[in-house]
Amino acid sequence: MTNKIKEVNMASEDITNLNLVQKLAGIRKMVEVIRKNKSGFNYKYVSEDEILARVTAGMDKHHVLLYPGIVPQTAEVSPYNYTKIKNAKDGKKIEESVNEVLVKADMTFTWINLDNPEDTLVVPWVIVGQQSDASQAVGSGLSYLHRYFLLKFFQIATPDDDPDNWRSKKLQAAEEEERAVVSAMIDEIDELVSNHLNAIQDEEQLKDARAKLTDVIKKYVKDSKGKPSGNYRIVTNTKIATDVLEAVKKFVGGNEE
Repeated sequence: MTNKIKEVNMASEDITNLNLVQKLAGIRKMVEVIRKNKSGFNYKYVSEDEILARVTAGMDKHHVLLYPGIVPQTAEVSPYNYTKIKNAKDGKKIEESVNEVLVKADMTFTWINLDNPEDTLVVPWVIVGQQSDASQAVGSGLSYLHRYFLLKFFQIATPDDDPDNWRSKKLQAAEEEERAVVSAMIDEIDELVSNHLNAIQDEEQLKDARAKLTDVIKKYVKDSKGKPSGNYRIVTNTKIATDVLEAVKKFVGGNEE
């Protein structure tokens, strides 16, 4: 129990030492995907309370505050009139005039690091609301604005199905990207090795160079059984591929490890 408390205290101290951008990145990891939980107007969406529950939990953990504000002298209130077509019971179409209010204003969202209040991030945004009453237009505009600001700022995925499917797709994309990076590095290693060995004319020197190069590669590469391998083409990890590439560069440059 004591060790668990120590771990929690250490984690809290680590968070305190983070800058604001690092804290926001930590929050994003906590809220990367939220399944759509509401339906309305023929589409599904994530409710504001669901988003706030997730995001504010991350804000509390990382000691971060979000302050929304309307930029002074940017608010505009104007009438918004349009015609809506309705179907009558007898099948005829009826035109209905709708008189509403459109509210617009520039806004800012300011993130504040509570462990260092001078560490802030100001994000410009805009509010647009449309209702029959000005106050309702502001209220609905703020609710919509708040919800979509958090979704877009933290790049939260909102799939219709199980979030695990989204996570699987994300993992697959990351793995494909890593394979592409590793493949490019292996091609570079191939070129370095080929150019180095092709430049050696003496058979004994060539044999010696191959053996030494294999030893260098074996320091980093292991086969499926965990045994050292001189075959760098089996590497799938970016870190290992990077280490092998740097080691081969040193070797062909005459700086053996």
